[in-house]
Amino acid sequence: MALSKGNLAVEKYAVEESTSPPEAVVSAEPTRSPARSPTELQIGLEAKWLPPSLPWYGAGIGLVLAVGWNRYLSQQLRQYRGREVPYQAVLDAIPDFLVRVGVDGHYRELRVPDRDFALFSSADLTGKALADVLPKDLADQHLHYLDQALKTGELQVFEQTLLVGDRVQQEEIRVIKSGDDEALFMIREISDRKQAEAALQQKLQQEKALYLVVQAIRNSLDLATIFATATAETVRLLPGVNCCGVVQHLPERHVWKIIDRACSEPELLAWVGLEVSESGNPFSDQLKQLQVVRVPDTSKIRDEANKSTAEVIPGAWLMIPLVIENQLWGSLSLSTPQPFDWPNSLVDLVQTIAHQLEVAIQQAQLYQQVEQEKQKLLQSQKALIQAQQMAQMGNWEIDVATGQTTASDNLFRIFGLDPTPSVDLAEAMVSFIHPDDRPQLEQALFQAMTVGTPYEIDLRFFKADGSIGHLETRAEAACDQQGQVVKVFGTSLEISDRIQTAAQLKHDALHDGLTRLANRTLLTERLDLSLRRAKRHLDYQFAVLFLDLDNFKVVNDSLGHLVGDELLLAVAALLKQMIREVDLAARLGGDEFVVLLDGIDESKEAVRVAERILAALESPFPIANREIFVGASIGIVIGATDYEYAENLLRDADLAMYRSKQSGRGQYTVFDPVMHLKAVQRLQIESDLRTALECGQFVLYYQPVFYLESRTLRGFEALIRWQHPQQGVILPTEFIGIAEETGLIEPIGEWVLRSACEQLAQWQSRFPAQSLQVSVNLSVKQLKSSLLPKLDALLMAYLIEPGCLILEVTESMLVENVEATVKLLEQVKKRGVHISLDDFGTGYSSLSYLHKLPLNALKIDRAFVSCAEGFTEPDTRNRLIAESIIALSNLLELNAVAEGIETAEQLEWLKKLGCEAGQGYFFSPPVSAEQASKILSEHSCPC
Repeated sequence: MALSKGNLAVEKYAVEESTSPPEAVVSAEPTRSPARSPTELQIGLEAKWLPPSLPWYGAGIGLVLAVGWNRYLSQQLRQYRGREVPYQAVLDAIPDFLVRVGVDGHYRELRVPDRDFALFSSADLTGKALADVLPKDLADQHLHYLDQALKTGELQVFEQTLLVGDRVQQEEIRVIKSGDDEALFMIREISDRKQAEAALQQKLQQEKALYLVVQAIRNSLDLATIFATATAETVRLLPGVNCCGVVQHLPERHVWKIIDRACSEPELLAWVGLEVSESGNPFSDQLKQLQVVRVPDTSKIRDEANKSTAEVIPGAWLMIPLVIENQLWGSLSLSTPQPFDWPNSLVDLVQTIAHQLEVAIQQAQLYQQVEQEKQKLLQSQKALIQAQQMAQMGNWEIDVATGQTTASDNLFRIFGLDPTPSVDLAEAMVSFIHPDDRPQLEQALFQAMTVGTPYEIDLRFFKADGSIGHLETRAEAACDQQGQVVKVFGTSLEISDRIQTAAQLKHDALHDGLTRLANRTLLTERLDLSLRRAKRHLDYQFAVLFLDLDNFKVVNDSLGHLVGDELLLAVAALLKQMIREVDLAARLGGDEFVVLLDGIDESKEAVRVAERILAALESPFPIANREIFVGASIGIVIGATDYEYAENLLRDADLAMYRSKQSGRGQYTVFDPVMHLKAVQRLQIESDLRTALECGQFVLYYQPVFYLESRTLRGFEALIRWQHPQQGVILPTEFIGIAEETGLIEPIGEWVLRSACEQLAQWQSRFPAQSLQVSVNLSVKQLKSSLLPKLDALLMAYLIEPGCLILEVTESMLVENVEATVKLLEQVKKRGVHISLDDFGTGYSSLSYLHKLPLNALKIDRAFVSCAEGFTEPDTRNRLIAESIIALSNLLELNAVAEGIETAEQLEWLKKLGCEAGQGYFFSPPVSAEQASKILSEHSCPC
């Protein structure tokens, strides 16, 4: 798309939000009569002279005009100065281009700042529409910000990047509502600011990377590690550099040897160990004079010493001399795969790295020297070993005969003292030691000076500035030939940083990294302490509150983990406010918290704390400009002497918490031992369920369904039973819920459907004249899985007659995705399978979806049919509900099937209401397949 004006062509443009870096660029180049597409913008100024210009700036694209055009605009502006004298000074001070645009998207006025370039005049643009002046997509963009400014009244800000000639120009555009029907566009060039920001950001990133390189180099005293780290980090720091090596000068052999090298390509590492002669080597001569060697192009090397090396390491080289104690040690050498002119800025940066490498090498060499000296001294004299062990620490000795103490200067500095003869170090050491540690030091010194007992102790001491430090002090005695102690040699190392680090590590090991509350380890220690105290003091009581935030996952999934972390911090702060100093709040992980109430007077105190926490959580937390509500479920355990381990307390509190969640959330539950028993039983059932299918422990029972009027057999409902090898027959109410939670309900449901179809096929073959239906209950997992292919396979395998198989679904299975469920059930019905809505009236009964479902029957739940003890018919409320369901089924032309018929009175009552069929113990309990076959053969009701 091109914007043409005079001899100007704008080829490409981009307008972007100020929060995103500009990507598109506007380029302005002179052209003659460019070919114009339908989207090109035509601007004509008739007879007015227009010099070559840049893209128009008024609504987001700057068009820089000549100085002559600026004079013309200045003349036009004078006409307004008389009328706008109070505002002219303010306007003149504004360095921005100002454009008024009406709500209809038409230009009203243009103001140009007094500079050496100008914009189109107001006369040229006044009355024109944005869409007439700008390309469509750009006009739409500006109209969007105009609309937002007028609607919200808020300042709209965005940026754009232009290419004016060979210069990139960046601009900031601000749109503000200036009247009921207009907005003011203010345009300012920000190229210099953006360049400065980019330069500063680049410098900060470079300094940060350099800091990491320096830290990596200085964090080791092993030369091999130092070299490997320095070279690798330098290659990582400097893009374009493919190799960095440490080259050591070996003057005794007159060679330079590559001792370590890091490369972006692994195959280049093979040149470690390569030696280059210093004879006839101009680069060697430069390095010996401590000069930086820059080789922009190795193909131009002519000396024989480096020519062969250039063949295997082509490109460009940079060599920085490494100087240790004023002696040339070697060089830090870099290479690029292509010729490269090394700029001074890059050389300065590499010299900084080289200087740090020099310091690290020197420290490592000193360290190696100390270690070597230690080994030598260990082989010679024990006294010298003690003196040299602390070469980098403070060392001292005491002459036992005279009591005179001598020490190194560094020991004085540890105490913050000047190493002057006027200072009595012995007196200073004793007086500066912490009063609580002095007896230990005095006793150790006495033993060393009298009987030669060595010691190693840690002491606290006061520095000259009043701060507290830590010393690790070691001492050994030297004896004469008679075995008498003559001197005591000692070393003192300040270990304040180590102590502080150890304390921090210990704190971190016992506290949660996010909330800084106690973690599981510290909580367990405190719980064990409380358990021991409870056994020693029978009147001592404590309580444990286990909290789990309700719907915390929703916050994480919708607002992100950062907001979730802020919420956890807010909850942690709330818990600390709710408890006493002696209590403990802990986070176990995720959204689980535990509160230990220590030394309570009665168990009701724990309940009151739980109630206060729940009440406080009813108020929202202000996080990320939102008000976030979160509740909690709390389990409470009162500490008792029958608990042996902290884990058991947490286990029971967790069980109580889950009972709260099952009861509706936002509640607290006090632990009852029955909960643990049920949990153990549940765990056993879950374990046994996993083998029940494989071992064939499931069996189907069949409860007959009869037509109420004729009492003739209509069919059976297939009901699963679990023949447990130890517990006997287990009813589905005891294991179906667990099967649903563990996912085992799907294979169990498939087994039930397959077994029922197989039995139905056998009955149809054995009793061909009998019109028989078998009902099978479906689980929600079966609806969500591939039901139709499995159903087709069963219908084909057993050749079941249409209308003989009934699938029963419950209301709760339908509400999650009604539309999808309706479509699925329609496909089921097309296969000749009937559908019955089970337990109607107990779930989410709604006429809004009931008429959509492709149902054949409604089953009336036993709750509306059963009678209270001592009565022969249901109460009035249940009677009315049952009557309504039967009436509804008649209106929808559905069969009504009643469950739980137990008396003749119930039967007669349901017949009068028009209920077609029913089942219950009045007719027959669920029976085995063999007993069901007997009922079929008799063609009669067992009642």
